[in-house]
Amino acid sequence: MIQPELKAYRRCSDRHVLVLETNLTYVEKCQIFHYADLVRKAGNELTGIMKKRYDQLVRTKRYRKLKRLYKKYKDADNKKALKDVCNQMKEMQKQYDVTWDYCRTSMIVIKKKYGIDAVFALTKAEDVFRG
Repeated sequence: MIQPELKAYRRCSDRHVLVLETNLTYVEKCQIFHYADLVRKAGNELTGIMKKRYDQLVRTKRYRKLKRLYKKYKDADNKKALKDVCNQMKEMQKQYDVTWDYCRTSMIVIKKKYGIDAVFALTKAEDVFRG
């Protein structure tokens, strides 16, 4: 019997496990696991880069102040001021390279380093950026 919490998690999760029966040799299995390990390492490297950039952004006084203002204006339903604060936060995110574009271009360099296929690299970059 599956627990309700686990069922709810599986419904929300975007990760799926596909079980197949194949006739693979031991060498082919090793190649598959090696490639999966390369994708994992590339993802870890990209995660480190993006986390470092995000931590630098969050440590700034200006960004912390903008986050407080965002919460204040959101609670007060002040849409004009909220939009202004959002624009300033987006600008700071661009300055500190905490954007999807930077994440994607960083993964392009990393995929060349590890020799990963572009589809797998882009998918991993999306996973990293979404958190």
